[in-house]
Amino acid sequence: MHYTIAQAYEYYKAKKDDQVIAKAKKSIDEYAKPEAASYQYIGFGYLGLGKEDEAIRYWKEGLSKYANDKNMMEALSYVYDIKGGRYYGLKAWANAYKNFQESYKYNGSNLNALKYWAFSAYSMKRDKEAWQLLEDLVKKDPKQYQSVKQYLDYLRSVYK
Repeated sequence: MHYTIAQAYEYYKAKKDDQVIAKAKKSIDEYAKPEAASYQYIGFGYLGLGKEDEAIRYWKEGLSKYANDKNMMEALSYVYDIKGGRYYGLKAWANAYKNFQESYKYNGSNLNALKYWAFSAYSMKRDKEAWQLLEDLVKKDPKQYQSVKQYLDYLRSVYK
């Protein structure tokens, strides 16, 4: 691990987000091939400051250099899930839909994102898509059926 990124890690543990960002950016500037952790820490620093869009920007930049980095993909899924939940609570269905879709894209194990992506589609009157997403959810985890029963039973009656 590069020394500068080790310092960023220490600041991260101490919740000194501005310093995390500065050290991780310095690591990117100092090394021809910075570690994936540099992008991860910058993202977490911005997330700690409440700057979700900046966090997303750096994690996506990191993914462009370190394709399929599991940590960055999970971080992106997490932040899109948070944003989706916020929009869902505001009944801003199109934004909730988009964010839950992105969350699921980065982490196909995030069944919460899949469920609320479907609920957002349903709320936007995209019933056939909601039905397909809920069917996928129940296939992946049959225990989810009880939490989506009323929607899925109705949609099955319409589309099957």
